[in-house]
Amino acid sequence: MPVIYLLEPNASNLKSITDDLQKGLYNPAHINFLSSLPRVLLEDFAAQTAEAGTSEKIAQLFDQYLNFIVTEPDLFSLGIQKDHTYWALNSAATSDEELDRVIDRVVSGLFSVVVTMGKSA
Repeated sequence: MPVIYLLEPNASNLKSITDDLQKGLYNPAHINFLSSLPRVLLEDFAAQTAEAGTSEKIAQLFDQYLNFIVTEPDLFSLGIQKDHTYWALNSAATSDEELDRVIDRVVSGLFSVVVTMGKSA
């Protein structure tokens, strides 16, 4: 049976896809990521797929740039808890790793909005 995946690009999700395909649950698989798939994860996924012998079961793999929420025709949200984001960006107690995650989430969300609107830089 065919399957359409719509998910965040992370290591555990990629492992789940590989496991599903290796078990023969789905064929073909159409894989859609909510944001862009980082090159490191793409290379890991390619290695997993080659090792599992499931590459022929993947029909499509797309970055959809959908990691934002449209609440009204001219209004969107990145779906980030505003208290957490404000605190993380302004607190001296925030680790560099956490700060990088928050900034990456904001940048990825804004990039998705721009791509979806069809605007160029």
